Amino acid sequence: MKVWGYLLLLVLLAGAFLAGRWTKPCGAPETVRRDTLILRDTLTVRVPVPERVEVIRRDTCWLVRCDTVLTADTLRVPVVVPIEQKIYATADYRAVVEGYRPRLVSMELYRQTQVVTETAAARPQRWGIGIQAGYGLAPRTGRFEPYIGLGIQYSIWQW
Repeated sequence: MKVWGYLLLLVLLAGAFLAGRWTKPCGAPETVRRDTLILRDTLTVRVPVPERVEVIRRDTCWLVRCDTVLTADTLRVPVVVPIEQKIYATADYRAVVEGYRPRLVSMELYRQTQVVTETAAARPQRWGIGIQAGYGLAPRTGRFEPYIGLGIQYSIWQW
């Protein structure tokens, strides 16, 4: 009868091991936790004041005056015009504008980016094979004795 008891114990242990392996299919998807934070602020942007105004050169422009009512003459008058460079800057952009007839020279945009963090959290594995130490029923003597051995385990708490 002792041989049958050992065989029964061996079959039960193998069955428990295989049942644990079949409860979680191989290649089961991991649970993914996504942390996404989207903030939408409404900003009222006032007309910016130039941060710096600098005269970079002086140009001569010709003003034409046509006096067609009185005479048919055309009068050309030279006028010295300062060409200014204005820099507009905020936390979101920096723009450089210059000229007699202003034009945009350069613009730098500082864009805000959104970062999404994905953390793959694997399901904790409950069943396993491990080294065990404890106090248990010895099959040979029929008494409770301390033992150290290899066995199938089900984890109740994990740390």
